[in-house]
Amino acid sequence: MISFRFALAFILSSTILTAPVGATPLTLSQLMERAEVSNLELFEAGLNREKADSSYVSARSNLLPSLVFQSNVARSFISPEAPLTGFSGWTSNAALVLSQSLYSNGTHWRNLEKASLERSLRETDFRLAQESLAYEVLAAYADCSLFERRIVASQRKVQLLEAQFDLVKRQFRQGLKTQRDYQILEAELERSRLSLSETIYQKDNSFRTLEKLVGLEAGTLSQNGIALWTGELVVSKKTWFHGTREFDPERESFDLKLLSISQELRKTELEESRRLYWPQLNLNAALSYGSNSWMGPSANAWADRDALETSIGLSLKWVLWDWGATSSTVQKSKADVLIAERRSFQKRIELEQDFAAVVQNIERQKKLLEVQQKIRGLERKSFVDIEKEYREGRSSYLDLLTGLDRDIQAELSFESEAFSYLKSVSLLKKYKGTLYESIRSF
Repeated sequence: MISFRFALAFILSSTILTAPVGATPLTLSQLMERAEVSNLELFEAGLNREKADSSYVSARSNLLPSLVFQSNVARSFISPEAPLTGFSGWTSNAALVLSQSLYSNGTHWRNLEKASLERSLRETDFRLAQESLAYEVLAAYADCSLFERRIVASQRKVQLLEAQFDLVKRQFRQGLKTQRDYQILEAELERSRLSLSETIYQKDNSFRTLEKLVGLEAGTLSQNGIALWTGELVVSKKTWFHGTREFDPERESFDLKLLSISQELRKTELEESRRLYWPQLNLNAALSYGSNSWMGPSANAWADRDALETSIGLSLKWVLWDWGATSSTVQKSKADVLIAERRSFQKRIELEQDFAAVVQNIERQKKLLEVQQKIRGLERKSFVDIEKEYREGRSSYLDLLTGLDRDIQAELSFESEAFSYLKSVSLLKKYKGTLYESIRSF
């Protein structure tokens, strides 16, 4: 049965997701909550998980007694051509039956084991969908933040160049600057404006990507609609990655867990196919209380024909020859097991190698981030000094432009490295299966 949570999410998703963003900017955690409601893959994974729960309950019920009320009423005729004149009579019976399977050659227990594995498989698939969605949302969020920081830096550069260009333009008209000086500065200003325009375009695309992930209409999000991060904020969260190099794919990776459970399912199916070589014995018992001829023109009182009956049924089935069908089924199951084992083995190796590469990259990025942060501080201080010297007439405007460009580039490099580091840490947490919970804590 579909859970109330998923049914409610499906009904309210259109109203929640298309509602206008309020004055309070959305945090990363709130964006993740919206994405959970709208994401189709996560929605399907949740429903598949509930279907697996229902299948488990059905498999378990086969091991338990069942109580059923049964009733039959029939009217018979002697001649189909003359139904009215050929009327014979009524037959009727009703009973309350309590039945129990005593032995099924292990079929019911194997079905329960398979249902349990299927339930674990769907739960793992749901958790994997959560981790994948969390990484996609965080990566898009990081891109939005990065492009916004680039816009801030580019706007600062354009504003300073515009102020300087106005000054040079007046000096050029007064004959204090050459036409070459005027043209150099004008070209630099136009390049900066063009770069700013391209960055705004990239930011808009990143916002559209994020809107699609969280299920919002195009144009819903804006600069004031999201509480974006800065490089400094990323640096302050460096403890988010504790530097551990330990990784147990069998225990932590949802990708490998998924393959491991599939492997166990294939082994169960192989064991089930092998049992087809042997006799299949089933034993059932039933206890019923009922009566017959209790309805119709000549009906008897219920108590006149009531009875309490017990029964035990035994059936035996043994396939002696089926033209190789059983052996073919067994061979197919063996092949499925070997394929599942190889996939798990290969996936474990890939995960260990990929995780080691991510850890190595994070260590490298941590050092680069520290260097970029130091360079940014030095270039900012250098530009402040050059700007002061320029106002005092002790440096040229070309020195000022060079200092400004170095200052902006140092800031952009720092921001880029910071968000690249954030993505790498997020990927590492995705491997370990902890990214979703980490995002929800922001």
